[in-house]
Amino acid sequence: MNKLKNFLIVFLIISEFQYSKCYKWISLKSGDKLPENAVSIAGSDSKYVGRTKYLNTMQLAEISTGSYRDSVEHATLILYSSKIVRHQFEVLVATGKCEWIFFDKNHIPENIVRGGTSWNLEPVFVGRELGSIVSIFVTLNKKQSFPQYPYPVSNSPFYNLEVLICDSNHKWIDATSSSVPENSIRIGNDDGYVARLLGPNLHVPGIVYPKSNQTSIWYKNNKLESFNIEVLVGEPKQYKWKNMKPKTGIPENAVVCGVSDNQELTYIAKTCDIYGEIKVFPITFSETNYIDGIFKILVDTINT
Repeated sequence: MNKLKNFLIVFLIISEFQYSKCYKWISLKSGDKLPENAVSIAGSDSKYVGRTKYLNTMQLAEISTGSYRDSVEHATLILYSSKIVRHQFEVLVATGKCEWIFFDKNHIPENIVRGGTSWNLEPVFVGRELGSIVSIFVTLNKKQSFPQYPYPVSNSPFYNLEVLICDSNHKWIDATSSSVPENSIRIGNDDGYVARLLGPNLHVPGIVYPKSNQTSIWYKNNKLESFNIEVLVGEPKQYKWKNMKPKTGIPENAVVCGVSDNQELTYIAKTCDIYGEIKVFPITFSETNYIDGIFKILVDTINT
């Protein structure tokens, strides 16, 4: 508990009136012109990051270009060493800074690019190995988080595996618990605003009440003390709370809070207790499988 006292509290924020997404998925079909700033898989001009629908899932795929490399030919989906060709697909386009970094199974970057959703509603993230696209499933294990592969990629995947990261759409700035900007994003209809506690291995969302100079941040039934604060600002219509049920997964446009102590991405959820008090708490994909009752999750309605 004492260690948590030194953690920072920050607020999820968006730069005022700036809603440019750092990446987006654009729908294409065979023969269409390749969009500018399409993300290359291997640093070449022949293969690009794509995704396509397969059964009830969105699977990552490699998009091939034509002879002149200014139009797209098709997308190749690889499942368990079988190649499936698609002529309607989506290509990943960078509108901000995106880069490939080596994957560290003990440190999941919170700005890792999500590629879609698996058959069991698990978030799928974009990876590559030796010039080929790789779907990464970061799932909870009792000892560690680890990637699982929908098809074999090599005998030593951790040595060559890279993940794609992009600048976050949500920026963090300093503020105080007693003073927030006029366009800060509210938790609901009261005077509370979304906050999160940042530590070396822990990210916990909560609430700040500037009128009373108080914060409400709880983790495992313990109230955490707070010091430094940042606020989320923007147009209220940019964010909304989406109703969720257990075992329904995580929406692709859910706002990332950070990384849990189990190395899963955490998102911002809220519920209301029997006394009418709003409680904000972190939630991961694994936790959606056994959470009790209906809750709400914060989503970005513009950067979808």
